[in-house]
Amino acid sequence: ILKQYGSDAIQVQEETPTPPAIKQNYVPPKSEAEKLSERSAIVNQQIVNSGLGTQKAQVVTAINLSCSMALSLKSGKVQEVLEKVLPMAMKFDDDGQIDVFLFHDEVFNHKTPFTLKNKQNFILNEILFKYHLGEAFYAPVIKKITTKYANAGKGADPAYILFITDGFCDDSPQTEAAIKEASSKGVFWQIIGIGDNKAGIEFLNKLDKMSGRTVDNVNYFHIDDLKKINDQELYKRFLDEFSRWTKEARQQGVI
Repeated sequence: ILKQYGSDAIQVQEETPTPPAIKQNYVPPKSEAEKLSERSAIVNQQIVNSGLGTQKAQVVTAINLSCSMALSLKSGKVQEVLEKVLPMAMKFDDDGQIDVFLFHDEVFNHKTPFTLKNKQNFILNEILFKYHLGEAFYAPVIKKITTKYANAGKGADPAYILFITDGFCDDSPQTEAAIKEASSKGVFWQIIGIGDNKAGIEFLNKLDKMSGRTVDNVNYFHIDDLKKINDQELYKRFLDEFSRWTKEARQQGVI
């Protein structure tokens, strides 16, 4: 009022907003390109450390679409695993693509591979609401992949299969037989266990350690939370056993 009516009894100063203080040691979030570049560098180093050298591989994923996997699919956990393995596919596979198989009581070879271009929200855009959930049968998808990659290691690069599941299945005897049969083929099975199904975890451990195979063609480890595993350790787990498999598979004439 005083200002409007010309009084000089007080001076009114316009208030200017104070910019928010920047926290000390603030680190801006990394872009997707920066994350991919860092992970690619770690993959390259772990390949050197594991002795894989210039080894190539056809990278495939098999994703369990049983009802017990619903939370892991919707929460982004499966999506995160795929994003972590993409730098390996870009290094191993000349086309930089991951062939996608989906399974429950049926098997689907998804028409669209997982790539750098479509990786964002792949599970949401390509899988959820387009496939129904069912029961868990492992043997059919193992046989289907083994058949598709029958020439892996003989005239084509070996196949590296990222098998994502919570461990429970309805055909455990048939699954064991299918893995044993596939052990004479150029196909390596990297099983990623998610969830807290104790019986499932025991079965996946059994697949990793069972006898009666031409070569040990399975590696299994369980992930409670990817945020608890740094990328160096994760890629070491992905690559060390694969390196051992390639050496043994060559010795046995599998590849």
